[in-house]
Amino acid sequence: YNNLGNLYGYKEEYNKAHEYFMKCLEICQNLNHLIGETYSLMNIGENYQRMGNYQKSISYLQKANQRIEDNNISYLSSSIKNSMGFVYLKLKNIEKSEQFLLEAQQIAESNNNAKKLKSIYRDLSLLFREKKEFEKSLDYHLKYTEVKDSLLNEEKASQIADMRIKYETEHVEARLDMVENEKEIQALKLQQQEIDIRNQRIIIFVSILLLIILAVVFILGFNYFRLKQKSKYNELAKMHLELSLRFLRSQMNPHFIFNALSSIQSLVLDKNIENANTYLGKFARLMRGILQSSSNEYINLAE
Repeated sequence: YNNLGNLYGYKEEYNKAHEYFMKCLEICQNLNHLIGETYSLMNIGENYQRMGNYQKSISYLQKANQRIEDNNISYLSSSIKNSMGFVYLKLKNIEKSEQFLLEAQQIAESNNNAKKLKSIYRDLSLLFREKKEFEKSLDYHLKYTEVKDSLLNEEKASQIADMRIKYETEHVEARLDMVENEKEIQALKLQQQEIDIRNQRIIIFVSILLLIILAVVFILGFNYFRLKQKSKYNELAKMHLELSLRFLRSQMNPHFIFNALSSIQSLVLDKNIENANTYLGKFARLMRGILQSSSNEYINLAE
């Protein structure tokens, strides 16, 4: 009867649901079946809650809660306190609503009951919004959203796993139906082995090809780097040569050379051979010194 009542409750036929819950309650009371009686009282209270009759709802929920506490039925504690907290919220009894919802939260969190925490966090968010404590309301709403998403992900993961198992099972069954004898099964195994070997060969070939490509790229890159470095070196050498020539030209003043040679020529024409030889030797030593010192960064002051 409880199951029938729940079925009609899901169909939103609350009057029919109430009839079956009451029948179940009567039977459980006659049999002195405590758990069944407690479930029936909870179902009747929650059914009245869905019908909007919160006074009758809280009356039956209180009876169920009393039996749960008297007989230490701990696994129903969070559910009954959650339901009572929600109904007290509807009755605008904020103090009792907060008391029962917080107790339900504590029990559900200690038992790590995510499904029940989802409902409790939602109701606590509504409670604190009613109290105009909007920060707490938002905090519980975020907790509610987080738990809801977590349960949704778990549900989706479970559905995917069920679908995968179903697919694999159907696939295996289909293949087994196609295989009529042991030889065909062996042939399929050999075929799979050949496919695996072929795939391994393809992987090895692709790996070697990639290594060759990487080696070629590395060699080309290295040669390009060397050519670039060599080009830079040649440019620097060229610049150094040009600077050396400029430096040499700066030392060998053309006017000075012309005047020196003109003076020596004049001595030769005057047949002053001794002085001409003397100055010509000095001029030669000067030119040699200039050429020798042009390749050095520094020279002694005496030189």
